Amino acid sequence: MAAVQYHFGDRLGLLHALFEWRVIQMEAPRGRMLAELDANGMSDDLGGLLRAICEPILDLVDDEGVHTYAAFMCQYLTQLRPSGILHAYDLQPVRTANLHLLQERVLGIIGGNDIIDGDQRLGLAYLMVMNAIVFADTEKLPIKDPARFRARFDEAVRMAAAALAASMD
Repeated sequence: MAAVQYHFGDRLGLLHALFEWRVIQMEAPRGRMLAELDANGMSDDLGGLLRAICEPILDLVDDEGVHTYAAFMCQYLTQLRPSGILHAYDLQPVRTANLHLLQERVLGIIGGNDIIDGDQRLGLAYLMVMNAIVFADTEKLPIKDPARFRARFDEAVRMAAAALAASMD
């Protein structure tokens, strides 16, 4: 605990450092995917936007190929965010510009009574995809059968996008 205090101040400082480190790693791939959507006239494609938000996390694995940040995000979204702990998205909008743009586009499409309602729906969709990754990791699917893992990821993104689209009704 002394090392955490020395380097980060406290556990919240460590959490924010972790968010910043990981979100920054995903920012460039999200930007490339966003540019590709725009170039293909798909800037308002809900599935493509959600994929651009979620897919970069696939590159964040530990030495054993486990998507530990996806598991962490599941815990964050179900326990920490509801208690008011902010994400790098909230704290550093300039460093997360692509993520902000992607989320703004999704929220613009799905609408909602207010930003909190839309944020909750987007968070639930993201959580669906993150849980699919965690389930696959538990089965060691990314290592044993990468093609099947990718198919499951793609299916989770489609399901999450369909859930977001259904929430517009």
